[in-house]
This record gives sequence, structure tokens and C-alpha cells, in this order.
Amino acid sequence: MQCIRMHTSFLQSQGWEEFQKSVGYQTFRVDSALLIKKSLFFGKSYFYAPRAGTSNGERVTGNFIDDIIQLAKKENCIFLRIEPSAALPAIHYPLRKVADVQPSQTIILNLEKSEEELLAQMHPKTRYNIRLAEKKAVTVRTVETRHGASEDFEKFWELMEETVGRDKFRSHGKEYYKTMLDSLDISIPTAPASSPPRRPAGSKEGNDGNKLSVRLYFAEYENKILTAEERRKKLEFELFEELRAQILKEVSKILHVAHRLATLDVLCLTPMPLLIFTALPRMSVKK
Repeated sequence: MQCIRMHTSFLQSQGWEEFQKSVGYQTFRVDSALLIKKSLFFGKSYFYAPRAGTSNGERVTGNFIDDIIQLAKKENCIFLRIEPSAALPAIHYPLRKVADVQPSQTIILNLEKSEEELLAQMHPKTRYNIRLAEKKAVTVRTVETRHGASEDFEKFWELMEETVGRDKFRSHGKEYYKTMLDSLDISIPTAPASSPPRRPAGSKEGNDGNKLSVRLYFAEYENKILTAEERRKKLEFELFEELRAQILKEVSKILHVAHRLATLDVLCLTPMPLLIFTALPRMSVKK
């Protein structure tokens, strides 16, 4: 008996399942787990279960793997690729580690905390970069990507291609992201970014419910969209400028110390005049 707890991630939600259908994939549910059918060569396929959760504290009827095997025979699937959200229980089937599809490390922030509490948990350099961006008037805007707003999407795709080329990873095709942004619920918040509206307790929207919300954000400086590489270079230049300004404030002291060190250096290296004279060869004078 396998103990499986699902819906630990939005990748197991009903909304994500509907999106997968909209881009042409077949989906199945086994003991509440979302399985996505992926095609291979020669008419073969496999099942993919993204972020399927497991827990020994909850019982689910049926044997999870055995049920999938029975379904796989009907669907001509030759293996199951699962990325669990926690360690799998002991199972008597061969397992093999392969490359991750989803990010191997993610960060979840508790947005009920204040901004200062969140900043306090960050690395000092991260806090500095955030505050420097605010000081330099870097703005973040929410992008409306539906209803013909294609210009911003084209900018997004241009940045995506640049990032893929630089960091050497595979991405989905252009239409995949376009369909995602078009089909999933996207509501532009009217509240300021510093005070987002709170979701009522018990709401079914989100990772455990029937609805997903996808938003695209652009970071801009002087009306120019910044890539991560541009932000890094800009911050490095800002640090260089601050360092140079600090050095200029102390330049007179630095020159004074340098002059003293140069004088001391000359005195230590120059031989005494007496030694120079005693080193001269003796000369005899003929009468």
C-alpha cells in the first residue's frame, strides 16, 4: 500500500492539468496524482508526474505504482518519470536518477511577513542590491499579455532566448509560453506592489484549487527592460563609482602617505657617501 499525498505543488493542480491539455498533452489521474503523457519515437510514450508528493501520514486506496503499470499497458507507455516533492517510500521497482525537468531548488516566501522581515532573512548583498535598485529608480511593472498586447510578449521572448543562449538550458517553444499566458487566469492587481491584496482564508484559488494565476513582470530602468546580465553589470558599475568616490575623499591623505613612503624608501636604499669614497681605488702620485 503506497501512501501518496498530492496537490503539494501547482504542478499537480487542476488548473495546470487543464493547461497541459490546452497545449496538446493527454493527462490522467492515479490516486489523485497528475500524470502527463509524453510522446517518444516509434509510437511509444511515457508518463511524467511533476512534483508528486508523498506522505506516510495519509492513506490512499490502491497501490500507486501498480495502478500506473496497468494504465501504462493500455496507453503504450514504457516508463514513469516522477519528480517527487519528498522522498519516495520504499518500493520494489528499479529506480534511476535522471536529469531534472523542474528546477532542483526552489524558494518559497511567506508573504504574510512584513517587507522588513523578508529583507532581514536575505543575504546582505541581496538587501544592498534591492535598496540600490530602489535608490536608482528601477521600477517593476506587471505586464498585460492578453488581448493583443503582443509587444511585451515579444520582448519577453527575446529575453528568454538570450538567457537560454547564455545559461545553456532548454526551454519550451514560444507558443507554449504564449498559450500559458493567454489561457491561465491573469488578473492585473490594482493595489500597489508594496501592499498586495490578501487572499481570504479557505479560498480554493491557487495551488490547491481550480484556478492558477500567471503574471509576467518587467524590471525597467529609464524605460529600458533590464536583463539579469544588465542588472549585474549596472550594479558592478555602481559599486565601482562608490568606491572611486570614497577614494577621492581620501586622496590628499593617500598622497601624503605615499610621499613619506617614497622618501623612506630612498633613504633605505641609497648608500652613505662615506662608503662610496672608501670604495674608490687607491691612487699613487709620482714625483
